[in-house]
Amino acid sequence: MVLRLSTTRSTSASSVQAVQAANAVELQAIFVSMKNWYTYLLFCDQKTFYVGITDNMEKRLSFHKNKESFFTKKFSDLDLVHCEKYADKYKAAIREKQIKG
Repeated sequence: MVLRLSTTRSTSASSVQAVQAANAVELQAIFVSMKNWYTYLLFCDQKTFYVGITDNMEKRLSFHKNKESFFTKKFSDLDLVHCEKYADKYKAAIREKQIKG
């Protein structure tokens, strides 16, 4: 990662803001790439499994439990039975496909 720093003494406010904005975008991209991804299994109504991936496990579980997921809203009992952590979305998706296959 390269952050741009202004080396000239007399810079306009707009050019400083542009550099700051570019730095913010680069930092956000780094933060997103550092995000962990999870492959998880839910046991639904003691009879079937749901497999999914997410980058925010707590939020996703809440989503399922509050009947906001199309695929799990019909189930009354949802239990998280397994969760695996991955460094990127691609690896989590490969594992999801492997489990479903």
